[in-house]
Amino acid sequence: MTILLWPGFKSRFLAPVLPLAIVLSILGYSKLIVREVFLKKLGVGCLAVIFIWFMFSWSISVQINGSPSRYYSFDLKHKNDYAEMKALALDMHGLPKGLVIGAARSLDGGVEGIYWHEFPYIHSRAWVSGEAMDWNLIERIKTDYNARYFWTDDIMLPKYSEYLSKLEPVLESGKFKTFSLYRIA
Repeated sequence: MTILLWPGFKSRFLAPVLPLAIVLSILGYSKLIVREVFLKKLGVGCLAVIFIWFMFSWSISVQINGSPSRYYSFDLKHKNDYAEMKALALDMHGLPKGLVIGAARSLDGGVEGIYWHEFPYIHSRAWVSGEAMDWNLIERIKTDYNARYFWTDDIMLPKYSEYLSKLEPVLESGKFKTFSLYRIA
């Protein structure tokens, strides 16, 4: 039952499910229409119910959360975060290319920025717990892979406060910040 409810309320999960549901519905319908009249009517009814169910659950979702999509650029909850992240990532085009170590709590840790700044990126925050990566490991990544930048947000910044003296601020947009790692000894 959950699988029937989830796509309507999380549109990004509906996208891969809906084409399969349509194809299976059409295949099932084509098998039923060659049989007796009752089965033909049953097939039409089932096909209609599938489309009506997805339209109904999506409509209810829009009424509940006010957003027709659950992706960040349109989602009301993350709209400001996304705009701030995108501005920072686009500003990074003016910087020399280099590996970015990201430790942000917002927008999946800065991973979303890869689409805009196109720099190589290492995600340095635990996905589930949200804990910060040990600074010794960040220094090792900097040394081993010649990392150039550190990306974070206001949520994670206090976890790295004792190491900020080793960083050079480069760019900032709202809650997101990019530092140069070149001060690390």
